[in-house]
Amino acid sequence: MHMKIPKPLLDDIKLGKCLPFIGAGFSLNCRAPAGLKMPDWSGLAETWANEADIDPKLTPPKIASLYERRFGRVQLIESIRRALHADEIEPGDVHRNFASLSFETVYTTNFDLLLEAAYQEIKKPFRSLVGERQMPFHGGPLTTNIVKMHGDLRHEEHIIVTEEDFNRYLEDYPVVATHLSAMLITRTGLFLGYSLSDPNFQHIKEVVRSRLGKFERMAYIVQFDASTSDTEKMLQLNLHTINLKTSEKKSRVDALIEFFQDIQMYAETHEASRIRELRPEAFEPLEKDTLLKTFKMEGSASVLASSSSLCFVIMPFSAEYDLVYHQLIKPAAETSGLKVLRADDIYSPGVITEQIRAAIHQSRICIADVSGKNPNVLYEVGIAHTLDKTTILLSQSVEQIPFDLRAFRVVLYDMKKIKRARENLVSAIQKILGGRKLVEAEELLQQGNVKAAIAEASIYFEQALRELIYQNESRIANILRGRSPERLGMGQMLEYLSKLGVVSKNDAPKILKCVELRNRAVHYGLAEPSISDAKLFIEVASEFVEKYLGKDFNGK
Repeated sequence: MHMKIPKPLLDDIKLGKCLPFIGAGFSLNCRAPAGLKMPDWSGLAETWANEADIDPKLTPPKIASLYERRFGRVQLIESIRRALHADEIEPGDVHRNFASLSFETVYTTNFDLLLEAAYQEIKKPFRSLVGERQMPFHGGPLTTNIVKMHGDLRHEEHIIVTEEDFNRYLEDYPVVATHLSAMLITRTGLFLGYSLSDPNFQHIKEVVRSRLGKFERMAYIVQFDASTSDTEKMLQLNLHTINLKTSEKKSRVDALIEFFQDIQMYAETHEASRIRELRPEAFEPLEKDTLLKTFKMEGSASVLASSSSLCFVIMPFSAEYDLVYHQLIKPAAETSGLKVLRADDIYSPGVITEQIRAAIHQSRICIADVSGKNPNVLYEVGIAHTLDKTTILLSQSVEQIPFDLRAFRVVLYDMKKIKRARENLVSAIQKILGGRKLVEAEELLQQGNVKAAIAEASIYFEQALRELIYQNESRIANILRGRSPERLGMGQMLEYLSKLGVVSKNDAPKILKCVELRNRAVHYGLAEPSISDAKLFIEVASEFVEKYLGKDFNGK
């Protein structure tokens, strides 16, 4: 059973008003070679105490000070590097799940580079900020800023570890302290990987208290299997405990991943509803509960796509690319019955990266211009691939295609030959929405995913009906009375095509049965379609195309 996350925290995360702090305990979730283990603060202190014959009952910063006095600063830093196995550890699933969340700024007191490596692995833009001079150089709205509050192993001169380092912090790092305090005036702190005895945790609280005093906001701290007395103790320190339960079947790693995934699900469901409200003409209405259930099901991308005509466009923002958007992508997509949306069309409060993720997930297809290898574009393409979203890649030349994307089909374009470029893009869209969807439907059916199979086949069937509408556009204009054919659903298209005699009335019952099956696949609360239903759908769709469109159908 999933733990219920406090709604005020979820809302703060959703609105970009949460500031995470990552402590030493978080690094214990790394991947390390057999026999190696990441130490926390007490583990580091134990290593120093053993090597220098220091009383282990002293505080870790005091032990670090005595170690430095006996062996010097360089040896102290080298002992940290050895203990952290800096060249052998890698981020684990917990790190990657955290990095997938949309936080503008993350504070960490860790010396390791696991967070940075996790962001690199998922190709998410980030900027690591260490020391006073780097603080003004925050990244843009799509970049996560990782503030290394106590330095790291690439910036040894900024490492905060001894008692003297902590005592001089406000004097040596006033800009960092001011930035942190300013952030926490309007943001809620979320502590991950800290204990109350952690010197780094105590130091953060002291810095904030020195600036904000009694106006310090309530923060949240993630703990495992905390007792009632521990929870009450936290409340006295202005900390709300998020108590993750573990068991023989659920480890701390499992509990953290579940926690992060629940946050992602909440934020994405909210943003998905907002996207659908922003562009209602691009979606079939779905209840919020239906959206949530769809996100949780296997093959969610197929089911969401079948209720959407949205084409999300991924590209850099500049005058040059505005021309590409308005003269190439937008008209090609609209010709194919799709509604286009770019990130700069989303005008609503919240975290832009989460809004982009939701738009990608809610779209029928994505079109991404990878010319120039823009890091934000490549990150969003990575999201699309992670969500199993059909994506058409565009590039001005083969040389501009990133090496790891060259295995995918790319439409090359030349703005000096705009008509040909538009025709090529329209052809690519129609092939993807046509025959390829039928192949995917058959593959999903073989895997036993009935709903997703019907959803994919319905996109194919809908595209075939729309092609017939376009072929008879002049005849159908009188029936539509000014309505756009792009707004018609499958049932409406069948009705009009039957009235014109384009589709035989004998075929109508079978097609209507497919429309009913498609609705049962997309909407919850209706009878679940069966494997035989999916087989029937694919068979009827295939026969329809062969009879009315033949091999000239662009989807073939």
